Amino acid sequence: MPKRRDQVAMTHDEMWSFIESQKTVQVATINRDGTPHLVPLWFAIVDGEIVLETFTKSQKVKNLERDPRLTLLFEAGDRYEELRGVTLYARAELVREVEALDQTLSRLAARAGDARRDAEAVDAGSHAADTFDRAGRDAADGAARAEAGRASLAGGRYEEARARMVEGQSLLAAAIDGFGKARDDAQARIEAERKAEEARRAAEEKRRADARRAARRRAEQEAAAKPAPAPPVEVAGVTAAGKPDIEVVGEMLAMFKTAYEHRDLDTMQEVSQITRDRRQFLEEIFRTYSTVEVKITGFNMVGDTATAVVSIERLQAPDGNIAIPSDQWRAAELTIHKAGGRWRKIVW
Repeated sequence: MPKRRDQVAMTHDEMWSFIESQKTVQVATINRDGTPHLVPLWFAIVDGEIVLETFTKSQKVKNLERDPRLTLLFEAGDRYEELRGVTLYARAELVREVEALDQTLSRLAARAGDARRDAEAVDAGSHAADTFDRAGRDAADGAARAEAGRASLAGGRYEEARARMVEGQSLLAAAIDGFGKARDDAQARIEAERKAEEARRAAEEKRRADARRAARRRAEQEAAAKPAPAPPVEVAGVTAAGKPDIEVVGEMLAMFKTAYEHRDLDTMQEVSQITRDRRQFLEEIFRTYSTVEVKITGFNMVGDTATAVVSIERLQAPDGNIAIPSDQWRAAELTIHKAGGRWRKIVW
């Protein structure tokens, strides 16, 4: 049975990929009395080697001058099941020339550029503007400090060069961290907006379904409350069931108007014939506007044909804005024909 250690161990490539994804490393050196001296540091990878920068008089440097052995811990994760880490046992080579710090700055500048591109890939400039802009300023200031340090180095002013390069290193490290946070914040906002849109669509679908059920219940209640139809009679202008044609047509137009104002496209499809272009228009206004008010005018009935005009009186968006549709769609003529003793769908 394989050991647990073997199951969770990283490959060589996985180990270096993990190290390159980190920003800090825990560095342990050995104090004179044998106790560990542990501190976190920023780091860079230069030509396959891990490079750390610190002050010459720091305790860790004094320890390494006496004993070059050190332990590096790269770790990540908040909960136990997320914990990951790489430990390296190494011997340090102390490089005191300021040129080595220049190499570290170049590496940090490249990492800052990569971090910026990762953030731009998720439009962090829009979704996390403050964090992204602050990181951009840190990157620009860090690059300026690095250039000032190189100029001082070229002029032989080594202490001044070192001070400027250390400032540049801190700013570039802050930029890398800032771009990473902007990327994470942008991704979180995009995900939140996606979930909100899904919830809005689900709520809208539920509202439409509820409206259809309510319309059917009202129709059933109205039908149950009406007295039984009179026996059929042979009188012009009366349906086979004894209900006047004008009442039948009036009920059809009322149902059509109610469905229109409730944005109930399914019921509108049941009582009227809708062309593809008109359906696209209706879907658009029902999706865009929360309030739709229509008016039916010009009703006229001659024989087995009834006509009327439906016009949109008011469209209101959820934010309160009022819109007026184009003349092409604002008003439409409705026609209803009677055939075979019953009134057919509304044609418009």
